[in-house]
Amino acid sequence: MFRSLSAKLTLGAVGIFALIIVLISVFNFQKTSSDVVDLYQGIQKQTLESAARSISITMVDEAQYHLSMLAKNIAEIGKDDVLKQRTILDTTSSLVKYPLMFIVYEDDGKAILQDYDPNTHPRNANWEDVGGLDLRTRPWYVETKAKKAPIITPVYVSEVGKYKGQAFATATMPIMKNGKFIGVVGFDIDVQEFQKRFESFKNPELSTMSVFIADSSGQIFSHEDMDFIRSGGGNEVEAALTAAVKQNTEGD
Repeated sequence: MFRSLSAKLTLGAVGIFALIIVLISVFNFQKTSSDVVDLYQGIQKQTLESAARSISITMVDEAQYHLSMLAKNIAEIGKDDVLKQRTILDTTSSLVKYPLMFIVYEDDGKAILQDYDPNTHPRNANWEDVGGLDLRTRPWYVETKAKKAPIITPVYVSEVGKYKGQAFATATMPIMKNGKFIGVVGFDIDVQEFQKRFESFKNPELSTMSVFIADSSGQIFSHEDMDFIRSGGGNEVEAALTAAVKQNTEGD
């Protein structure tokens, strides 16, 4: 009887000890799992903030600085010196590599369009032939004129010309002379170029993470694998983004 009681006490003690070990193990696992999730979420949040800041610097800070300097210099040069205006646009695009820079004047709609080309420099002193189009009717011109302030357009995909199929946003600035609005200067920004910057955010702890950009409707327009997106591979993500932005334009 004594041995039986002793055995039962021993078994009970072992059982309690085992239970304690199990509870401690479960607690440690949950704590470790929670810490890992927090770590990964922290990496993702930091990546998002860094990517957003990088975009803001290019689309807002740099764009407005370059455009304000361009608008000032163009107003000082005067409308008739087309070659000098082209040279200024070419110099700026060679430094920053904007795909297309342009000037449109208010009084007669005359325009200068300067494509970025590292191998050539402007010798053309003529106005642009825009095929009879009045660029003053374009939404970016109308909005810039109305606000008399810089704007950045929503992203669009070029349907014709040298950059067909590529996604751009257009940044503009009013040209003011003696307090009077005389035209618009602007340039296109290749949004897919941001993917080159995002490569630096690659992290071995989250090897499958990718950084992409979507518009206000949730449609992805900049991704490291645009062929995958065009094939419909991002439909599920886009649907989730669309639903999310309808609820709140901010989130993580």
